[in-house]
This record gives sequence, structure tokens and C-alpha cells, in this order.
Amino acid sequence: MPLNYHHLRYFWAVAHDGNLTRTAQRLNLSQSALSVQIKQLEERLGHPLFDRRGRQLHLTEAGRIALDHADAIFATGQELIATLEDTGRSRQALRVGALATLSRLPADTSSISGLVYYIDLMNWLLPDNPPVEVFARANAGAIAGAGYANTNDVTYAIVSLKDGAVVDLGVCYALPQHYPSLGHAGRVELIGTDGVLIIDDDHTDQMMYSQHSAPHVYLPDHNVEMVFLGSGTPGDWALGEFQGPVAGETRNWLDHLSMGRPCMVASGNEARRTIEITLAIEESLKAGAPVRLPLVA
Repeated sequence: MPLNYHHLRYFWAVAHDGNLTRTAQRLNLSQSALSVQIKQLEERLGHPLFDRRGRQLHLTEAGRIALDHADAIFATGQELIATLEDTGRSRQALRVGALATLSRLPADTSSISGLVYYIDLMNWLLPDNPPVEVFARANAGAIAGAGYANTNDVTYAIVSLKDGAVVDLGVCYALPQHYPSLGHAGRVELIGTDGVLIIDDDHTDQMMYSQHSAPHVYLPDHNVEMVFLGSGTPGDWALGEFQGPVAGETRNWLDHLSMGRPCMVASGNEARRTIEITLAIEESLKAGAPVRLPLVA
């Protein structure tokens, strides 16, 4: 029996709202009618899609998988409409790979979160040169069209430092659905009067394809057939174990807690500087103007 896409759209709407009553009101349906539609989809798929806890609905693992596919299906529909409406120029369909992650983190849909690691790195490399101004710009479209209104496709920020140095930060999440990079793949360049530091961490020259697939760095029960080896900043799965920087950092932190071994831990001031730049990027995007630092409460 073919899939009923009306049922899938109702499920998609409820999954993003997280509340059956609110979704029913928005769609001008009775709550009982909407529940029947969801139940019929669950019966067709053979799995419960929601874990009902009081009045709140939480996605089961099957529900998260279904939502990943629903996001892709309805995003493709929006792309079709945009492509046919845009008669002035040709458009290339974009199937956003970020949707699989965003569907599991509905409360954290800001693309700026991906810049935090590199803001922290900049502060670590330039500890005595504080930021004084932030100017940010962004572009939204593909991801917002899939239901994540707060998430930009591309975000860029210029951070001016006290001595006149300039830091250029950028992040892009609107990659094709099956793009081989897993998670964050960073490129860092530090150019100074005494030398140059260049880190190209996306490893696009190291590709693996396997019909048996490999586990995704972030997403549980999600496998991919093609990967850029080493492109996941946290590390990689190997022989059933997770190996890489995050695994090592976690072990060092546990050793620090249990045995008092030395461990790099950010101070309160260091953490504040990183968070303050992140907040300034958000303010600059909203205002469309530079934001001076430090921020004033």
C-alpha cells in the first residue's frame, strides 16, 4: 500500500509543533481527526512515531527517522515551487543535509552555534588582543523553507580586534543531503607578521565509499555510504569505538575530575569573551549594523 502523504504532512506539522492541540488549531482540524491521521500513518509504517508524555509529544527514534525524510520531501516540494516560479534565472535544487541534525535539536536552530568553536579558537590564539567590534551578515532560504525559520544557510562575521587585526568567520549549513562531510569540517588561516598558521580540516581529498555504510558522527542509527575520511571534527567511529579529539578530551576531563590530572579548562573570562562575540553576531544580524564590544547589559 503506498504512503499517504497527507498523513505524512500532518505528522510533519505535529512533530515540529510538539503539541497536537496547537497543530490541530493551526490546521483547522479537530484534535480527534488529527490523531486518527497520525495513527493511520503509524500503522502504515509499523512503528509508533510519538512517545506521549502528558500533553507533550516526543519523537521516538522511528519518528525522528520519519521526520528526516518528511523534511527532505517537503523541502523538495518547496524547491519545485521556487524553481518553477523563478522564470528569470535557472535554479539548482538544494537538498539540505543539515535537516537531519536540526530535526533532533528543535530548540537549537541557530547556525551561529557552529561558529562557537572557531570563535573560541581565535580567542585562544589571540588571548591579549580583545575584540572591539562585530559586523555580521547572513543568507536564509533553503533551511528556513524546510520549517527552521531561525536558521540561516550561510552566516559570516567580521570581528575587529583592539590592535586593528581583523578576523573573518563563516559557516555554511546548506549542503546537499548526501554531501560526504560529517559534522563540522573546519578551515582556519592565521596570517601574522611573524608567521602563518593554516589548517585545512575538511579532507576533501580523502574519500571512502562503501555499500556497507559507516555510522554518522552525530546522528544515532544514521549511516552514510560516502564520507570524507577525518572530516568530522569530533572524530570517527572505528571498529565499534569512537576515536578522535572529542574522545581524548573526554578522557582527559574524566582523569581531571577523578585523579586531579592537569586539564585545559576555560576560565570564566575566556568563556564570557566567546559567548559575547556569539551574542554580538546575533545582534548584528538583527540590527544590520556593527555592534561594539564589550556588550552593555
